[in-house]
Amino acid sequence: METGRADAHLSRPDNRVWLAFALAVILGGGNAIAIRFTVMELPPFWGAALRFGGAAALLWGIVMIRRIPLPPRRALPAVLLFGLVSFGVALAFVYAGLRTVEPGMAQVLLASLRS
Repeated sequence: METGRADAHLSRPDNRVWLAFALAVILGGGNAIAIRFTVMELPPFWGAALRFGGAAALLWGIVMIRRIPLPPRRALPAVLLFGLVSFGVALAFVYAGLRTVEPGMAQVLLASLRS
């Protein structure tokens, strides 16, 4: 049984892993708070449209810069439907719900639903 190099590599994560973990915790944990502040000032669907419109523009920019190929034409309707339902509809309910629910409780509910 050879345990030299493979086990040594698994013992300590790279610093990039720690940075990605910290960013995921900060951005994921602050998500409901940011949405709560948004829905206090804007109607929920306007806030969501502005947020995801900016995210879509950023994503398209990355796709164009890195020249990432788009899905084949036959798969495009399924990809669009999946994105619409999994992100559009689900987060529309999150935005509407955060008008009345506190962000801490919303994070607990979201964490229990996404496991």
